[in-house]
Amino acid sequence: MNVQKYTAEACGHLFKHFERAKDKGGNYIKFGNRDIDISMTCLNYNLAPNRGMTQMEYLNKRLSEVYHMKKKDLKTMCSWVITAPDDLPADKLHLFFSAAYRFMAKRYGEENVISSYVHLDENREKGHSHMHFAFIPVIYDKKKERYKVSAKEVINRVELEKIHKEAETYISKALKSPVHLLNGTTKQGNKTIAELKMFNDRIEREREEYKTLAKISQEMSDEIFEKEEKLKQLEAEHTRLKEVCRKIRELIKAMFPELIHFIEKEQEQQKERQQEKNLSISR
Repeated sequence: MNVQKYTAEACGHLFKHFERAKDKGGNYIKFGNRDIDISMTCLNYNLAPNRGMTQMEYLNKRLSEVYHMKKKDLKTMCSWVITAPDDLPADKLHLFFSAAYRFMAKRYGEENVISSYVHLDENREKGHSHMHFAFIPVIYDKKKERYKVSAKEVINRVELEKIHKEAETYISKALKSPVHLLNGTTKQGNKTIAELKMFNDRIEREREEYKTLAKISQEMSDEIFEKEEKLKQLEAEHTRLKEVCRKIRELIKAMFPELIHFIEKEQEQQKERQQEKNLSISR
């Protein structure tokens, strides 16, 4: 099992691949590098309800019924690829995919299902039959009390961690025999659970690194704030002392005007002597 998220712009080509549409030359449209055995294409089928409209029409219809942000990069569709295990008997393929569909439809809401095409005509030499479960990622926004499109919230880390085991349990119960979704088939061709785990581990490491950097940043910010506050206090104290000195000077000037006059005159003379000294040195 693996899942991908797509924008509305990418959906058109995918829909054609799901339903095995043909190009102008009469050739089946392919997705990726998978080979299609045209002689087996007639065996493909769609487990989703017959909506009486195209996949794109239903996507647009459902989007008109729920809130979604108006931006080009919005992921309006998710698609799970569910591959039949190598050891699954051929006579149980339909039961397998039907159970997988019921599990997914119940999980994400059948009203959000765009299509669920079972492909029996790809990689026939390896026996890799699979299903494309395409749906609109709709979730209920409790704060705003409305349904909205959010692939990020529907397909999150928690969902990726638990869905594989839960799907395996559900399908095994439906088939009344053990079904191992996390086997060799899943580890080839499609994105694997191991890859998802590696991705999740990397995200976790980056999250921990972010926490560490955020902590250091906060500590530095706190230190800068403390120093800025200290500087403000020193500046305020400097201003206060300047004012005290000014008042003392005014007081002395009022009480001892002759003394102040003498001091000021002495300072002027000292300044003149320094200037003369500097001038003689420059010569």
